[in-house]
Amino acid sequence: MKRTSLFAEIHQFFQVFGKYVHRRLYRLFSKFEVAKDFLVDLLYKRRGKYARPFLHAGMMMLLFVGVTFGPIVLKKVEAGDQVPDVLPSGVLTSVTDY
Repeated sequence: MKRTSLFAEIHQFFQVFGKYVHRRLYRLFSKFEVAKDFLVDLLYKRRGKYARPFLHAGMMMLLFVGVTFGPIVLKKVEAGDQVPDVLPSGVLTSVTDY
């Protein structure tokens, strides 16, 4: 008897949770679409007047990210290329070639 009520409650929970997630995602997507439409309308009205500043801002952002995170990425790559001189396993060091 309790098993069916438990399954009913779980089913009801997932129904309510699904509606909640759907509403939140729909609201978030709607706000994104409003902001995107505003930006597109602004760019279309000027017919290319803002194209250069938009491209320059994008390139500056790319440069900033490259300068900021480039050394971190290079350090990780260099650390991955190094092979330790001493192998950590005794099994691998005891193997001999015949």
